[in-house]
Amino acid sequence: MARTPVRLTDPPEPPAAPPDVVELPGERPDPRRLQEAADRLNKSLAGFEKALADLKLGVSASIVLDQEEDGDWIQYLVFRKVQGAFKLVVESGQDGIPESFNTTPITSSSRETRLRAVEALPDLYKKLLNAFDDEIKRVNESITRVEELERALRAKAAKP
Repeated sequence: MARTPVRLTDPPEPPAAPPDVVELPGERPDPRRLQEAADRLNKSLAGFEKALADLKLGVSASIVLDQEEDGDWIQYLVFRKVQGAFKLVVESGQDGIPESFNTTPITSSSRETRLRAVEALPDLYKKLLNAFDDEIKRVNESITRVEELERALRAKAAKP
């Protein structure tokens, strides 16, 4: 059987772009860059959380991260005990309605929330130090009160 020779031709030119298509500058952005940066942010936040927990302050504190202008919805950055360990969490809900609040680990919060949290960390740390000092004062006052009560009881027991 005889073969028919195939004639090679130049491929057809692609159709010209319609005149209403706009050429955008630059190359296609690589989404991995933002994902990698967000992963590094999470690693940094987790490291800060561990360093804060390692201080073993034993107290909680919170600071407002965001709220609606009418004050109905509010969001806090909180350092508190969660399932036996102190953690950085974000609590959001309707102000004054505790059952409306939900709690999210800081590293699971939206990127925007995490970025706002970074700005709030120094103020949260100051609040933790104040809460720590206040707690020491409360404990010392309680010790004094218990000692006074013990002396009063011993005095009553010593009387015939």
